[in-house]
Amino acid sequence: MRRSIATVSLSGTLRQKLEAIAAAGFDGIELFENDFINFNGTAAELRRITEDLGLSIERYQPFLLRSCNVLTLTTPMARPTRRHGWPPRRRGSLSL
Repeated sequence: MRRSIATVSLSGTLRQKLEAIAAAGFDGIELFENDFINFNGTAAELRRITEDLGLSIERYQPFLLRSCNVLTLTTPMARPTRRHGWPPRRRGSLSL
């Protein structure tokens, strides 16, 4: 069984959170949208950092859903996508 924790559960920068999560012996993270949006780097850099710490990104938590219809439920993904240069492989894909 893999153990992961949500980054929203800790305080500090995303890098500090990742280091604390790795030190605590977790296998992965559940990446909170605001942590990713405020991360000063690309999705590829985030992936490299997590892998260097022995972590995997298990989930993406876009908690800031705004009123939208079923056809635009991927809208929260557009914010980090444009800012971090992370084009999803296909609509709705969360793989990093």
